[in-house]
Amino acid sequence: MKKNSVKKVTVNENEKLETAKQHARDKQMAKTKLYQKAEAKVKAFNEGNLADRLTVEEFEAYTGIMFSHSMSGKMLGVLAISTNCKANPYCKARLANGEGICASCFAQKTEKHYYELYANTALNAEILSTKIIPWELIPEINTDMVRIESFGDLINPTQAENYLRIIIKNPNVRFGWWTKNPNFVHIALRDYHNGEVPENVQFVLSSLHLNEEAKINPKFKYFISKVFTVYTPCYFNAMNIDMESFINCGARSCKKCQRCYHKADYNVANKQNTIIVDGVEYIRELLK
Repeated sequence: MKKNSVKKVTVNENEKLETAKQHARDKQMAKTKLYQKAEAKVKAFNEGNLADRLTVEEFEAYTGIMFSHSMSGKMLGVLAISTNCKANPYCKARLANGEGICASCFAQKTEKHYYELYANTALNAEILSTKIIPWELIPEINTDMVRIESFGDLINPTQAENYLRIIIKNPNVRFGWWTKNPNFVHIALRDYHNGEVPENVQFVLSSLHLNEEAKINPKFKYFISKVFTVYTPCYFNAMNIDMESFINCGARSCKKCQRCYHKADYNVANKQNTIIVDGVEYIRELLK
């Protein structure tokens, strides 16, 4: 008797993203009490009455935009807001190219194992890149530091402007913002803020290639304060360079170090091998 063949079902990545976004929406819809609190505050504000700002949790329930509250590893204890790299055409193009740091993408591996993260960041990508968040909805963040884009990257200037609004409305919070797409930051600063850069954010240019520090385009020098590059162990053997004196990101605890969240002259816990050239700090991490 001929055995029935088992057909493998291939799920299109776009279909997977849409399913994940609906899952995230459904989870948000269940937060009725938080949504009602946020709705009452927004109504009071729009009617010209005094109202407390939204908490992060109320903001999440009202807008569908989720922060990452339970980061692990070196990011333990750091609040983050991110998007899904599978929803980003620039990330997908770099991954398909098979070269550079994107071929070793940590976010891709992480999102595969944590569906809630995959769903939340997928919905974040859609919302943050399609509409500007009204100022009255920007939440009050009660933590000392926030990472912007620990998994994905910028899709367009709209997303950049939404992050800038979060930064501007929380001046007492230190932000570290990683990107390989600085042009979108430049456009948002130019079009919405007359080129003025908030003082409480450090823009970190992520190098596209392993073992090769990114060159800063001159038109972006007014806001980029750091360059972050990942190196492989074999690089040091080939170049006959002492690894311990070269690597200055121990990747142990961002919360304790805070090098990427302050200006280069800040008294960070890990002051080892500080490299500053023309006002830009160069940060080097070893590929794990």
